[in-house]
Amino acid sequence: MTVPIAPPPGFKLQYLTGDATLPYYVYQTPLDQSFSDDCAYRLIRLPNQLEALIVQAQPDEAVKSSAALVVQVGDCADPPDLPGLAHFCEHLLFLGTEKYPKEGEYRDYLGSHGGRSNAYTSMNHTNYHFTINSEYFEGALDRFAQFFIAPHFNQDCTDRELRAVDSEHNMYLQYDLWRAFQISRTLIDPDHPLCNFNVGNLRTLKEIPERNGIDTRAELLKFYRTHYSANLMHLVVFGRESLDQLTEWVVTKFHRVVNKDRPYPHYDTLPWKPEHLQRIVRIEATQTSRSLTITFPTKDFKPQYHCNPSYIVALLLRQEGAGSLFAHLKQRGWVTRVFANSKYSDISGFDSFYISVDLTSEGLLHTDKIVEATFEYLHLLNDRPVPEAFFDQTRHMSQIRFRYRAKSEGIECCKNLSVSMMYPWLQRKHLLAARNVLRNYHPDEIRDFLSYLTPDNFHVTILAKGLELVSPQTEEHYGTHYTVEPVPAEFLARLKAIDKLNPAFHLPRPNGLIPENLSADPVRPDSPRQTGARLLRAVGAARLWYKKDDRFGLPHGVINLTIHSPLANASPFHAARMNLLRRLWVDTMREQLYSAGETGIKVDASDTGDGIVLRIAGFNDKLPRITEYVLTQLRDFSVSSPDRFVIMKEKLLRAYSEFQFSSSLTQAHYVLQDLWYPRLWDAKERLAAARDLTVEDLTAFHAEFVSYLCPETLVVGNFTEEQALAIHDGALSVLCRAVDPCVNPINANSRMLVLPQGTRAIRQVTHPNADDKNVGVLVVFQIGMDQDFALRAHLQLAAEMMKTQLFTQLRTKETLGYGIYSDLFIAPSGVMYWKCAVQGERSPVYLEARILTFLHDFVREVEAMSVERFEKHRDALIQAQRQPPRSIDQEARQIFERIQDGSWEFDRCDRDQANLRRLTQASLVSFFFKYLHPASQNLTKLSIHVFPTRLLVTPTGNPDYCIDLTEQDTRDGVSTSSPGRCPYSLSLLALHDYFAHRHIQVPPADLVATLRTSPVRDVTDTDGLMALLGPLVDKYYQASSVKFDHDKTVPTARTTAQAADDEAIEVPAIANGPSSLSIVVIGIDDLTGVAQETENVTADANHSPSTLQSSTSRTEAHHKALADMVSDKVLGSFFDPQGIAASSPLVSKGDGTSWATADQPSVYESQLRTPFDPYVVPMADHNILITDPRKFKSCLNMTSSVLPVLNFKPKY
Repeated sequence: MTVPIAPPPGFKLQYLTGDATLPYYVYQTPLDQSFSDDCAYRLIRLPNQLEALIVQAQPDEAVKSSAALVVQVGDCADPPDLPGLAHFCEHLLFLGTEKYPKEGEYRDYLGSHGGRSNAYTSMNHTNYHFTINSEYFEGALDRFAQFFIAPHFNQDCTDRELRAVDSEHNMYLQYDLWRAFQISRTLIDPDHPLCNFNVGNLRTLKEIPERNGIDTRAELLKFYRTHYSANLMHLVVFGRESLDQLTEWVVTKFHRVVNKDRPYPHYDTLPWKPEHLQRIVRIEATQTSRSLTITFPTKDFKPQYHCNPSYIVALLLRQEGAGSLFAHLKQRGWVTRVFANSKYSDISGFDSFYISVDLTSEGLLHTDKIVEATFEYLHLLNDRPVPEAFFDQTRHMSQIRFRYRAKSEGIECCKNLSVSMMYPWLQRKHLLAARNVLRNYHPDEIRDFLSYLTPDNFHVTILAKGLELVSPQTEEHYGTHYTVEPVPAEFLARLKAIDKLNPAFHLPRPNGLIPENLSADPVRPDSPRQTGARLLRAVGAARLWYKKDDRFGLPHGVINLTIHSPLANASPFHAARMNLLRRLWVDTMREQLYSAGETGIKVDASDTGDGIVLRIAGFNDKLPRITEYVLTQLRDFSVSSPDRFVIMKEKLLRAYSEFQFSSSLTQAHYVLQDLWYPRLWDAKERLAAARDLTVEDLTAFHAEFVSYLCPETLVVGNFTEEQALAIHDGALSVLCRAVDPCVNPINANSRMLVLPQGTRAIRQVTHPNADDKNVGVLVVFQIGMDQDFALRAHLQLAAEMMKTQLFTQLRTKETLGYGIYSDLFIAPSGVMYWKCAVQGERSPVYLEARILTFLHDFVREVEAMSVERFEKHRDALIQAQRQPPRSIDQEARQIFERIQDGSWEFDRCDRDQANLRRLTQASLVSFFFKYLHPASQNLTKLSIHVFPTRLLVTPTGNPDYCIDLTEQDTRDGVSTSSPGRCPYSLSLLALHDYFAHRHIQVPPADLVATLRTSPVRDVTDTDGLMALLGPLVDKYYQASSVKFDHDKTVPTARTTAQAADDEAIEVPAIANGPSSLSIVVIGIDDLTGVAQETENVTADANHSPSTLQSSTSRTEAHHKALADMVSDKVLGSFFDPQGIAASSPLVSKGDGTSWATADQPSVYESQLRTPFDPYVVPMADHNILITDPRKFKSCLNMTSSVLPVLNFKPKY
């Protein structure tokens, strides 16, 4: 190894112990660390100029080790005739080296030992990173180092990975951010390195180069040999070994990286010339996004990180309180968000600063006024110095954040620090804080920065759908339509003439939410730690969970409030109202929540199937105060501004409309959830329900909503038990008029479709966006209940073992697409699944065939696996599950998940580890053959196929739909069958028998129905209700599950002749025995809360079509109190005789909103996870349930799907 004559400044020469041939240099100044950081650090530099930061974590916390390496070369270094080459190089680097030539060796090693890896290419750097179980860190680090010493770049890998890059590009085609970003890189100096296409595709990396006689692989090798130089590399390693041991690994493994003495990438010229300024670019959006962005080219201010002038100015422009730019534009109804920031964080020599606003439809008509107001606010900042008091407050908060910051995951720590290390202007002692801590107030630097934000130095970009573009240009790579025009001279003159302060603007006032009490109880490392949370109080669903911080000793806390309400998701109309209410409620608190965010407090509110989940996290000092404020605002909410109602409703409609622009895999997940959950309303239903919403609707809904709320509270962190009780009592006093101990709501999504064992069903849909050409395939394998702990352990290990292998096979070797992943999933009902997703351009049948072929081959691989290799996989998973939480926030999320799913299984990791240790290779093979092998009789799966419109989709009734028999069953030398290992051949034709048994338009279980009426009907009395239900009952009601679309509403009455004609209609029979359909109507105006009317429809289930006859025994005593009948017949139907409430009398709250049993106060407390919720949807005068009683009994055993609710619009 060549040793420089003198050490770099600030470094000292040292040698590895016992080896004088391996020198390195150690930085002598201690790094500035936060109070909470108990890691040890050593910054070294190798003689080849590679810089490395060694991080030693505490041994009991570092279950996983990580590393990241930054190479200071990115897409700005692409050759002009090969755009995307840097990104292509990043893809190929993983695929074999001289020392480890086997393709996939790196990923296989990581996957076998609880690891994962990734990489990304930016404009001026490329970041490679991985994590792995600590025992195997050295082996992973050795494989990682070889990428930068002797990669292979094999020709066959090169050809295949080109398709992966092309698939990634295709995935971005419909995303407006990517489309606009590419235009921004097009409309600059064409000779500047920034003017290029960064992703690359087959056209730029194969087709055009081949036509021009360019060998892409040869250019790739040249690119790597030129730019991948040790002096441009920065490495971070994070492990539990000693600093000396980690240092030895780094020096011995990376000293052979070649130093080509490449210059630090710096750009002396700006990419914007005068002709690129003072112009307006209008871009046609593919989605419903609307934005206006003002961009200012600037010099590079990043080296002034002590004052960070760009951050200070951005912070002022982002303010949302009184006197801010946002408040001014919001008041006029023009914007919903203002954001500002520097753009090119990794480029040296220049930068740009942008101010972006999200526009309302009205704002799109006033873009000139918005630009003018922005320059008026900038005039305020230029007119007087930024007050030192504001800087001091910001600096103080930045220091608090750094001093008490939570620990991050090792891989995130490595990724972030490796990027910070590439800045030569960053003092090495400031590496850990980087630019996140302000140090010195320099008003001259702020003034200098503001001098670039002028009417002489800007351009505007407007992005929206439906722009009237005159003679638009088309961007080459994304096909985006846009126009470029100069800023009108008159308007430009008006901007330059701004010389008076707008009285609407003033600088922000002091923030009253900065934490004052930052004390925290000390944590003793040797003291026992509590697992999960304790239940401090339980009155019905108004429960208080508490977990005192016993691990971190930081002034942090988390308050989670689940505000249960039966109204939240009772119908699409309720769901739309709930969503709009939440948006407007949060909107009224924007100023206060922004101030809280400045002080490290984050407030999140989401509406779920059960109500609202509120999460308030940050420094615990002010959390109770913020919690009380937020809840009070919810209780006292009113629509104070009709204009804000219109804006928020418009934003809601846009959010629902954007569903059609989501990716094929996202579409597939929507379809799956729609089939799974009877109370999950799809975007079209909610969109239809939201269109006619009025202020009066929302006001009435809010009154109903707050009339019965039940908060369940989780308090985690630096709180005492008394403080937790006070927080919970405060929530009760604000929200609750009374707490009913009988009320025990269950997660609405715990009611879900469960497939009968052996079901193989396919649901096909066409992508609603005709421009999206990607196919999406999502295959979900139903396994069993998570309370079968041994079965859960088998699924966990199987899923972990397949994850890397499936990616390598389908993505790397077969290049089926860029978006490929697999994982296990446990539903709120407790049903376990393994799911696999592929997004690509091949036909859906072919993609699923490859998934099933993988499963067939992988089972055999597990069967043939050595015992040693099997145990490594098993032990790696056990080790990964031992990873403790890294922060109070992470610990609170883990606890909340167990509360939300109703299991209260806080010791899940301990139980899973114990069951994994007992798991054998033979039992795992049996698991695969029973639940995941394509030929298994027990295989239970649901496949979602999303077709682009480019593929012809034949009617679902055709069993051979879209099967392209020209697809071969071998590809790239990978056979779909293995003769000699299996008595049958998995050809595509044979696979058709495995996964195309049933093509469905409706949920495949053939059990229950969620009936949705359209147009909406008001039901105000029993006569009206029965008039609506009567024709449905009288008609031959299908025993199979039918989810009525809007054009398949409740049937109208039929004449006798029509009914006779209907005799010929074949209705699928219920597959397993006689059944009856019960329609139960429960009134709410009796003291008992129970008046009911029952219609029974009987079906003889056999293998021929069934005819359902109505008994038409309607009673005229619509509101009799029939508690005994309900108890005997209805309750007896609802619960299995062995269930928790077989003989208990029914207890009603009296308003029909909830049910429980007198001697069973809590389904949760009985420790029985049921896949249904006990809510009866409250109507104006009635609560309606439709159920098949026999099927509902079986719900407790999770053998079939569950109770849906017949939803009508309440009359307010």
